[in-house]
Amino acid sequence: MRATLSILGLYNYDNTIFDDLTLPEELDTTTAIDSILSECAELEIIYPDPDMIKQMIALWSARELPVWERIYKAVTAEYNPLENYNRKETWADTDIGSASGSSNATSTNKVVGYNDTAFTNHDQNTGTGSSNSSSRLESRHNGTVSGNIGVTTSQEMLEQELDVAPRTDIYSYIVRSFKNRFCLMVY
Repeated sequence: MRATLSILGLYNYDNTIFDDLTLPEELDTTTAIDSILSECAELEIIYPDPDMIKQMIALWSARELPVWERIYKAVTAEYNPLENYNRKETWADTDIGSASGSSNATSTNKVVGYNDTAFTNHDQNTGTGSSNSSSRLESRHNGTVSGNIGVTTSQEMLEQELDVAPRTDIYSYIVRSFKNRFCLMVY
């Protein structure tokens, strides 16, 4: 029978094998390493050489990093699990108007003397005027509509949330990826 080596045994021999592990910034490296070690402790590793496994872990994690970052963004996105409708709208209305005008006016006042029958000019007024005006009216409206549109009940959405919640552990994705890449799944 040949001897086998586990990741835990290799780590106990050389604890620097995870030094080049690359993870999303928000994740804790110690938690990821401890999770890998605890879940893969008894599985045989395919690279029993410490230098080789260190290089392979660096390559594997660099390649998987974009996937883990997307998973992390997806599982940490803010949402309300009991709402299946959320719409945000912003309206902006602008009314611009202007008006201008001018006028010229002349008025003559005529009078009749007590001993005459014809009108004669008494006084005359001449006037000119102009006006300009402009206006601008702006209004903004913000609206948010959210809730349940009635296709799915709140209880069904809660059940779905409870089914999904355990799968939002990013460390489980990392451990599963490590196990599939580096461990022999023969018991």
